This record gives sequence, C-alpha cells and structure tokens, in this order.
Amino acid sequence: MTFLCFSELDSTNEEAKRIARNPVQELEWPIVITADRQTRGRGTHGRVWESDSEGGLYYTLLTHPKAFDFHRIPDYHVQVATCVVKTILELTSIQTEVKWPNDIILDGKKMGGILIEAASVANSTQPRYVIIGIGLNVNQISFSPEIQNVAISLKQITGQTYNKTLFRTALTAQLGLLMI
Repeated sequence: MTFLCFSELDSTNEEAKRIARNPVQELEWPIVITADRQTRGRGTHGRVWESDSEGGLYYTLLTHPKAFDFHRIPDYHVQVATCVVKTILELTSIQTEVKWPNDIILDGKKMGGILIEAASVANSTQPRYVIIGIGLNVNQISFSPEIQNVAISLKQITGQTYNKTLFRTALTAQLGLLMI
C-alpha cells in the first residue's frame, strides 16, 4: 500500500485518476491519497465539496477491485459510509448517521460525503480501478455562508482538535475489510 499526502490538490479523486491512467511502478496499490486542501473538491452529481480548509480530511482510496458490480454502486456507497461511521465512533465516541446513499450526518447536518468512481476498458465487466473518495469535516470551525446552516464538523460539536492522520489510518483499516 502507498500513502500519498499533499498540502494542496485540485481533488484527491482527480489525482487518483491521473495515477491510474499513468501508473508509476514504484507505487504499490492500493494507494491512499490525502490533501490538506482541495481547490476543486466535488461530490455526487458534480456538486462542489467545500474543501479549502485544512480542517477537513480529503481522502481517496485507489484500488484494483477484487470483485465489483457496476449495478451495485449505491450498495458500495452504503458500505463505505458504514466504514466511515465506524471510524468516527471508534476515534471520537460520536455516533453519526448515514443518509442514503452517501452522506454522513451529525446533529442533522452534513459532516461528510462519499464519491465512488470506477473506470473500465470497453466491453469489460470489471473496472480497471475503483476510486473511493471521502470528505470529512473534522476540524473546521466555520463554513461559508452558503453551507453554514447545513454543514457541521466534529470540532464544532466537541471543541476538540482531532489528529487527521489517525482518521486516515483507521479509515484505511476499515475500508480494507470491504470486498470492493
């Protein structure tokens, strides 16, 4: 496994796509990519994911799937969301919820989101790679006016600052249990 940590990227998922298209032999798959900031973070349906704050965890797992069914992507979102909820509970004792199919909710507000992408060769039933992108509001103390009423972070709830490396490690361990 390879861990790549950046201070800033356009998007961790986009970096994963670049790596998948032009593999570097020195990188051992699966590959975990994180960034302190994203300039073009995104969620499902092309929505923007506010991620210019160093307080968030912007995380992508790039993997060759063991088994993957394109028709089950909504199920995979729920499985990944469950891993995220378990990770948060393990590290903070805070119970979050999954809002189907890909939102992590805390106190009725969005604390995280998941974006799964896959690419395959033409006429193939198995993808060449799967990208699992996760954005978590961990240490942010405020959000832009457009989302401040619908977004929340762990720090806003507890007042504590969390070590994002611990989240990355625990999340990677949880995701390793999936059969994706």
